[in-house]
Amino acid sequence: MAPPPDFLSSILASGQFSDFTMVCEGQEVRLHQAVVCPQSVVLNAALCGSFGEATTKVIAVKDFNFATVKRLVSFFYTGDYDEKLPTESAHDEDTVVTDADADADADNDNGGNESGDQIDGVSTFHDRILGVQKAREEKTKADAIQVLLFHLEVNAIADYYNVPGLRDLAESKVKEILLGNNTTLPRLLQEVSSGAHANLYAIIAEVAADTYDIADLFSQDDAPFQLDPALYSKIIVACGLRMALLKNELKDVQGSYKTAQDLIAANNIAVKTCHAKLAMTPKCRHCDEKFNCYIENEVVASNLDPGFMLRCRSCRTRHP
Repeated sequence: MAPPPDFLSSILASGQFSDFTMVCEGQEVRLHQAVVCPQSVVLNAALCGSFGEATTKVIAVKDFNFATVKRLVSFFYTGDYDEKLPTESAHDEDTVVTDADADADADNDNGGNESGDQIDGVSTFHDRILGVQKAREEKTKADAIQVLLFHLEVNAIADYYNVPGLRDLAESKVKEILLGNNTTLPRLLQEVSSGAHANLYAIIAEVAADTYDIADLFSQDDAPFQLDPALYSKIIVACGLRMALLKNELKDVQGSYKTAQDLIAANNIAVKTCHAKLAMTPKCRHCDEKFNCYIENEVVASNLDPGFMLRCRSCRTRHP
C-alpha cells in the first residue's frame, strides 16, 4: 500500500479543514472524516449514521488512554505509529562506572585509609560492574514489556474501532517483540494472557511453538507460570502443527539423503567399470595410438545413471 501523502500530517497538526473531534482524558484531537471513516467502519457508522455522534461530531474515548488514541490517529494519517517509550530522566540513564568510582569505593570500604587493601577496591569495582550489567538487563526486559503493552493497547483500540490495517500492524510488532525476546518470553506471555488480547493468541502460540522449548516454558523456577487456558490450548495446537511440519521436513531430508547415497553408489560402480575397461584397453580402437584417455560423464536422463565412459585423448573416440 502506498504511503499517505505528506499533506495529511500537516492538516492533522494544524487542524485545518477538520470536521470532527476525538476527546480522551480531557484532551481533544481535531480530525477529518474523509481520512478516518474509510479506515474504520465503526467510526464511519458513528459519524455518518443515526448515532448522536453524527450530530455532535464528537467521539468520546473512555476505554483507552490518550497516548493510545494518539497512536490510532497517527496511523490514520501516516500509516504508522510511534514506538518510543516516554523520555527518561537523566537519573535513569545508564550508569558509567569509572576507575575513580572504584577508588572512592575502596577508600570508603577502608574508612578513608589510603593504605587499605587494594584487592577490596578491585572487588568493589567488579561488583559495581556486575550490578550495572544486571540493572541494564532488567531495564531491557522492562522496556520490552512496556513496549509490548502499548502495542497490545494499540491492537485493542484497532479491534475496538475495527481498523484492520492498524490491527495487522500492531500484531506484526507484537510478533517481532516476542521473536526478539526469547529470554523474557514467559513474562511477555503472561502480560498478553487475558481475554482482551484473545485475537493475538494464534500469533503468540505460533511464536512460542517456533522459538521456545515448551518444557522450559512451562517450568519456570522464579514464579508460578499461569496463562489463560485458551492460550494454553492454542500453544498445544501450535506445537502439534510444528511437530507435523518438522516430521515432513525430516522425511524430505531423509529422502534427499537416500537419493544422494544412491547416486554416490552408482557413481562408484561406473568409475570402477571404467577402470576395469581401461586395464583391458592398451590401444585406441580407432587411431591405434597408445590409449591415453580421460573419463567423460555424459548427461543422461536419470540422475542415478551417471553414464561414465572412456574417450581417447588423441582422437576423442568413445570406448563404451
